[in-house]
Amino acid sequence: MKYLLFIYLLFVLFACSSPKGVPYELPATLPEVSRATVKTNCDKGKILYEINCAKCHTTKEKRKLVIPDFTATQLSGYVLRTQNPEHFENLSDRGLTNVEMTQIIMYLLYKKKNIKK
Repeated sequence: MKYLLFIYLLFVLFACSSPKGVPYELPATLPEVSRATVKTNCDKGKILYEINCAKCHTTKEKRKLVIPDFTATQLSGYVLRTQNPEHFENLSDRGLTNVEMTQIIMYLLYKKKNIKK
């Protein structure tokens, strides 16, 4: 019984201390001072994406939600498309500010890319 408890405690300790992985792929040239700010904006962008974009732009593959990988060019063009009134109406009831849109784009630009098998 003691060994079982010991193994269980080791498992819990390992599970809690093991890194969950880095959620963002930030450029190596990004200064360390800027990394915290970029990560904070990406975290906010992720939440905004889930509220405003995920229902139309997220797919399900093998019971896992997959957020598409966008290129920087696609994302810059997307800002223009969101100005389209029809598309804008499908966003949340309050719309998005320029700062919020920038945070979503930062999240999509720096999120870990999907692994292609």
